[in-house]
Amino acid sequence: MKDKIMNTRIKTKSILFGVLFSLISCPYFFMGAMNRPPAAATETITPPAKRVSAITEADVADVTAKLKSLALAAPEGRPAAPEADVKKEIREEIKAAAAGTRAACEYPAILAKYVASLPKISNDEAPLPKKIVNFLCKFCSNYVISGEDVLMSKVEAFMTERKPIQLLIVSFAVKSCNPGKVLAPALDFAEYVGLFTLDYMCRQIQSVYPPGAEMLIFSREEQTRSANVITQRALGLDVFPEEQRAFYQHQLRQLVHTAGFTSLKIGDFDAIDRLYETEEQREKELGKEPDPRELRGLQTFWRSDLDWDDFVNAAKTREPRSYRRYLNNVADEVARCLLIGSMATRKVVQKCVVDYPSYIRLSVRADEDGDVSSKLGINLVYGSSGSPSHTVLVIDQSQKACLLSRSEIDKQEERGHIYVKKICKVGDLNLAYMQWNGFEPEF
Repeated sequence: MKDKIMNTRIKTKSILFGVLFSLISCPYFFMGAMNRPPAAATETITPPAKRVSAITEADVADVTAKLKSLALAAPEGRPAAPEADVKKEIREEIKAAAAGTRAACEYPAILAKYVASLPKISNDEAPLPKKIVNFLCKFCSNYVISGEDVLMSKVEAFMTERKPIQLLIVSFAVKSCNPGKVLAPALDFAEYVGLFTLDYMCRQIQSVYPPGAEMLIFSREEQTRSANVITQRALGLDVFPEEQRAFYQHQLRQLVHTAGFTSLKIGDFDAIDRLYETEEQREKELGKEPDPRELRGLQTFWRSDLDWDDFVNAAKTREPRSYRRYLNNVADEVARCLLIGSMATRKVVQKCVVDYPSYIRLSVRADEDGDVSSKLGINLVYGSSGSPSHTVLVIDQSQKACLLSRSEIDKQEERGHIYVKKICKVGDLNLAYMQWNGFEPEF
């Protein structure tokens, strides 16, 4: 009995000792947790996995209704598709859905408000080609537009043959080197949002027209090399360093693949090297000078783009007394070269792309008269003018995405706005952007 009492006392002391030790150590544990460094400001996005899900009767009915509406609402003057073709299309669409080929593209949570602000295809009673063209025109950078009837004819032609609507844009050639405009001369989150917007446009079309849409991106603009010849001769510097351009193009392809932008295709046009070897060949084929108004606008742009330390100092070395005029003359020559090169690129695209006239051509520069029949000028970042290649992607105080130059951000910071640089990790790519982080006015 005495041994039993002793054992009980020993057990009780052990329990009390354990509780006491826990009480002593807990504060240190919580203090350690509080003193841990915060997690890095990154957001990771992984490529969307293919989804394989059971097809319900509701899915079948939805797809059937969409395809039948396409068959019955054939464009005026064109016969409706035979019922057998419609049934075949329905079977193929159901098979594609079962394979998960139409899985929605994932995007970083920081873009939630931006995605919510994007236009949608209306569900009114208008003919489908008109609804698709109206949707595309919502991205237009012009307030007043004309020529939509030409785009509708192109959409109708694709729908009659039950083919994906073909879109084309010339963009994403290289990042600016100007530190007053970009965070770094490398691909960043601005390009991601621009590509996401293009992919979104195609997916929205697919939501009402099952064959969907495809976007061909012509990202190779050889006039950048011609511009390097000018700046090397005048200043001893490349305005578009070749190794930077090549790395940018490599990362662009990597981003399209990793982010799951399945509607986008980067064109590979080696024929450009054979078509135009010199600037004289380009001008001879074009047979005309650039439009003076367009040239003046581009000259103003490039005078600001070359206005940074490396180029200014190089101009001072060559013309100490009139370096500003000297640099402006170089910028004007670069602008003319790039505009002529852009016109030549248009000719190259027309030669290289099979059935080019059927494509709907998009552009980051709209025609001043608002005519969209030959090209539809759009904002690659919806609601924000400018090109991702010459700006910084900013998440503003309302959590929406917009494009600003680095110098504009600096000016806002001088007025008390606080911005922090953040990284969005997409696969192996670290894509930088700036986020508004408060306001501290100076007194």
